[in-house]
Amino acid sequence: MNRSELIRRMVLDTISDDYENVDQIILPEVARDCAKLGFTVARSEIVDALAKLIEDGFAKAYLRSGTEPFSRGCKLNCVNGHRKKQTKE
Repeated sequence: MNRSELIRRMVLDTISDDYENVDQIILPEVARDCAKLGFTVARSEIVDALAKLIEDGFAKAYLRSGTEPFSRGCKLNCVNGHRKKQTKE
């Protein structure tokens, strides 16, 4: 298993039980697990892994809100090499 596949699996494990935020939950948990294995991970690697999981149908992206509806699905759109969140119409 290569580095990006390992990170992808760690991200999938982290998001598998609830809505998760990249900076508050996913990055710290995956970084901790990577450190246990002796390497560091960049936020961009986690975002790329998460985007690939979404593209492959293993995860869904949601916009969270404090008012109803509390969440709604969205899709990722790649623009100029950067992934941009785009809401469903």
